[in-house]
Amino acid sequence: MRIAVLNKHDFVEMRMLFLDVFTNEPWFDKWSSEEQLDAYMRDLTENTNSLSMAL
Repeated sequence: MRIAVLNKHDFVEMRMLFLDVFTNEPWFDKWSSEEQLDAYMRDLTENTNSLSMAL
């Protein structure tokens, strides 16, 4: 297993996975604003106080 730090280069893949997971069962989140979703994803990957990891 490889663990890596997520960064802006992973943005597109991370965004697609996030939408696939959280817009379906059991959450059914609504992300109708692409700008809002992009801002949220940037907060996760570009915040110096956050460490986002991927498997």
